[in-house]
Amino acid sequence: GWDAMLAFSFPLYFWKQSYGVNSVGLGREAAVADYNNMENMTRWMAQEAWTMADAARLTKQLYEEKIVPQSSQALKGALAAYPAGKIDFQTLLNIERTNKEAKLKLFESQVNYGKALAELERITGGERK
Repeated sequence: GWDAMLAFSFPLYFWKQSYGVNSVGLGREAAVADYNNMENMTRWMAQEAWTMADAARLTKQLYEEKIVPQSSQALKGALAAYPAGKIDFQTLLNIERTNKEAKLKLFESQVNYGKALAELERITGGERK
């Protein structure tokens, strides 16, 4: 009898090359997804910083235009009323304490506004005008 043997040799590097092509495509998709994610995060952070800055501005404006002037006016009235005997010393001290607290809150709101603007500038990379 005769025996015959047949063998074929297929190089495996064809599949290896296709894996490389696929991984390059996946790497590009991952890079695009990372970029989109960073862009979305930056927009969200900028919007959050803008909201915080606007809230701090409104708080500062409220203290500057309403609370501190009214508190100072109340203190002036109390200083005029105390010598006349219309209010006692305890009330005068409470009104003065309230006035000082309002001024302190005004300074805190000014600091918070400045910090919020600095955070907004950091995120956007710009300078306020």
